[in-house]
Amino acid sequence: MNETETFYKLIKSDIGWIGVAWSKNGIVKILLPEKNKFNTKNLLCSLFLNPKKMITPPTWMPKLETLLENFFQGIKTDFGQIPLDLRVTPFQEKVYNKLKKVPYGKLITYKDLAVKIGSTHSSRAIGNALGKNPTPLITPCHRVISSAKNSLGGFSAFGGVKTKKRLIDLENSKDC
Repeated sequence: MNETETFYKLIKSDIGWIGVAWSKNGIVKILLPEKNKFNTKNLLCSLFLNPKKMITPPTWMPKLETLLENFFQGIKTDFGQIPLDLRVTPFQEKVYNKLKKVPYGKLITYKDLAVKIGSTHSSRAIGNALGKNPTPLITPCHRVISSAKNSLGGFSAFGGVKTKKRLIDLENSKDC
């Protein structure tokens, strides 16, 4: 496996087929389910140059599958031990690192996240960074909401805000 090779796998979950792409260094993309398995695979494969379906997955893949299964059963989940190979800007990295510290089942506003990264007027830029989040769930962008009353803000995954609400509800479905 060389530095630029990308591999992928589709994982069945309670909400549909999740696409996972990785390099030798870790996950480069998690794609939340699209309308169906075919659409998830096609979109995931369109994001990379000749991704390969790997016969022998990396050693951390069974752990990721267990964590995803737990997450979709409403069980408190920590993805911190799964390696990532993020190809993002320094600003995005700053946002994602701070976001990973938001506890399971808790929410933060775009504005509060901007304050936490030391960039008080960057709520819109944070929204843009979250829209490009390559690893939703691991980097829990669904936990970021609008400060406007009764507004969850946006969500770029298939299903939009409806999917975001479902993820938030999953985290609040059981005592953790």
